[in-house]
Amino acid sequence: MDDIAIAFPPELPKRQAVICVRQPTQSQVMTNLESQLRQYELAKKARRSGFSGIDVIDDDFGVSASGCQARPGFEPLVAMLCSASVGAVFCLGMSPLARNGRGWHHMLELCGLVDACVMNHDGVYDTRHPNDRLLLGKKGSISDFELGTLSPMHVSGIGKALLSRLGEEQLARYFRTCRQDRFTDKTITTPDGLRAELAQIRAQGYSFDDEERTGGMRCVAAPIINLYGEAVAGISVSGPTNRMGSDRIAEIGELVRVAASTISRGLGAPDA
Repeated sequence: MDDIAIAFPPELPKRQAVICVRQPTQSQVMTNLESQLRQYELAKKARRSGFSGIDVIDDDFGVSASGCQARPGFEPLVAMLCSASVGAVFCLGMSPLARNGRGWHHMLELCGLVDACVMNHDGVYDTRHPNDRLLLGKKGSISDFELGTLSPMHVSGIGKALLSRLGEEQLARYFRTCRQDRFTDKTITTPDGLRAELAQIRAQGYSFDDEERTGGMRCVAAPIINLYGEAVAGISVSGPTNRMGSDRIAEIGELVRVAASTISRGLGAPDA
């Protein structure tokens, strides 16, 4: 869908297209550059679909959409919808718009009132149609649920695997902007402690979450690297401590490392 024009009702391209760009944490802003590029490229898709007036809203970089923080980018979107000047809202996934049910359904209601469409990564949703509104509502509910399952990077296997790929400047920025809260007595809560952990991860090629987020649970993970040498995702194996004993961590870690390396080579990673 990235290289083709999307069919909208003919009256909508006469209005504005709004491109919503957001990443919820400073660590994602620093590391997930491919996602940023894909979100900004939605403006090209809007032009191919006939929109001449295009606004890009990217004021919410590093700001959560959970509803617990002020979002300078969400308010202009609501104002534009209320003015009936928006024909379509473009986004990748639901999270750039809202990660709580109240904000998500409020936006859908406004889109429906002014006959604006939502262009997601999997198609165009016409908010005037009940079926499309139902599907979007379900997507919002799933996104809302996922919000409660996210873990800070310093206490998750994949989070630490991604942190291990940061350069010194990016890592210093992470420590300045992200807290290392304690969740269990095994949580690493100091920059020096986490730096030592990241050095070990780089040496062995995989990370190990040893009951650092949840007691009785362990996770082994490795980063997936893209063509530009950036860590863009991860692969992991999680389980209870009675099934992931200390004697099995090295074995599982090597399997995860090899799997991540295979995927990374498929993406053209230079050092996989």
